[in-house]
Formats: sequence, C-alpha cells, structure tokens
Amino acid sequence: MAKKVTPKLIMAILSAGMLSFLGILDETATTVTFPTLISEFAVTTDQVQWVNTLVLLVIATIVPISSQIGLRFTTKQIFMAGIAFFMAGLLIDIFAQRFDLLLLGRALQGVGTGIGLPLMYNIILTKVPKDKLGFMMGIGTMITAAAVALGPVFGGIVTWRWIFIISSLLALISAFTGSYSIPQLNKLQKVRFKYGQWLAIAVSLVLLMLGFTSLAKQPFWSVQVTGCLGGGLIGLGI
Repeated sequence: MAKKVTPKLIMAILSAGMLSFLGILDETATTVTFPTLISEFAVTTDQVQWVNTLVLLVIATIVPISSQIGLRFTTKQIFMAGIAFFMAGLLIDIFAQRFDLLLLGRALQGVGTGIGLPLMYNIILTKVPKDKLGFMMGIGTMITAAAVALGPVFGGIVTWRWIFIISSLLALISAFTGSYSIPQLNKLQKVRFKYGQWLAIAVSLVLLMLGFTSLAKQPFWSVQVTGCLGGGLIGLGI
C-alpha cells in the first residue's frame, strides 16, 4: 500500500510527540521553580538539580533499548505504557510532600519521555512517504523545540505543582487520541532482551554523571571523581 499522510497519522505523531513535549516542557519549567523547591523542601542547590538531572539520566537509559522493546510489544502497548509511567510520575509529583518522592515521580516521567521520544520519530520514518518525510521530521523537531522555548515562560506563570497538574490534563488527551490513532509499525519477534548490556549502560551513565557532578567540589584524582568516571567508561566499554 502507498504511504499517505492522513489525519489519523498526524494524530498519531502528535499523540506520541506529546510525551516528549511534556517531558521537556516540565524539565525547562521546573528549572525556573528551583528557588521555590529549595525553600519548600529544605534542600541545597546541588540536590535540587537532580529534579532534572535524574530525568535526563532515565531518558538516556531508556532510549537505547527502544528498538528491542518495539520488537517484543505492539506499538500501541508501548505508547500506553509510556503514558502510564508518565501519568504515575505526574500524580506522585502533584502530591509529593518529600523531596525523595518528587524525585521518584520525576524518574517515572523520564521513563515515559524516553518511550515517547523515539516512538514519535519511528512513526514518522515508518509511515510517512518519502516526499513528505523531511517536512514531517521538521514537525517532530518543532514539537521538541517548542517545549524548550515555552518551558521557562510556563514555569514563570504557574506554581510548580500546577506545572504537573496541567501536564497531566494534556497527557490524558494524548492517551485518548493515541489509543485510537497509533499504528502498528512492525511485526513482533521473539528477541532476547540484553539485560546485561542495558544494565551496563544505566550504571555507566549514573557513574559518569556523579563523577562530573563531584568535579565541582572534589579534586580530579579523588575517589569520587576518578572512581566514578573510570567506572562509567568501563561500563560504556562493556
């Protein structure tokens, strides 16, 4: 069958793109609210940065295994799982009374964003005809770029809890439209999930982040810096 850009396909791209949009929007918006978070949760500047750093770490861990996930589960199941993780994180964030719970919610949001980001581009690359591919890739990139531009303004207008409340409403709309429009992208296969390699990626990213974070306060040859950076490089090698 000839590929066509139909309203249903556009709805699917926008529905999947909403996950990445909201993930980046919340990240840039919460950066503006750091002074409020420091005061409300009685944390330091270094600690509050983990509200966004943790999300980026989780995204970087999830994206590399998206291809294996896509071969084992239907595209719609993957999308709904992303929505479920993202919504669970939002609900925890909205009602969080402790900083560790806020971090847990942000980590779950990172899982949802890590699932949604490659899914949007996979839909475009698989279902869009070649003569429209560049245009639709531009639309996908624009969705992400718009979140970066709107985030600081959004965070400056509303309080930090309302950032997550509004995001949850948009995520619900995305879940409704995506459950109808998300197409199946490929035939399912019984692939062996490489747990060891995935764990090595996850551990190496965490160690590298801890190493670079410690570099601001510790000497380069200290255990906190050299040990973490060395362990991270070994993990990447594995």
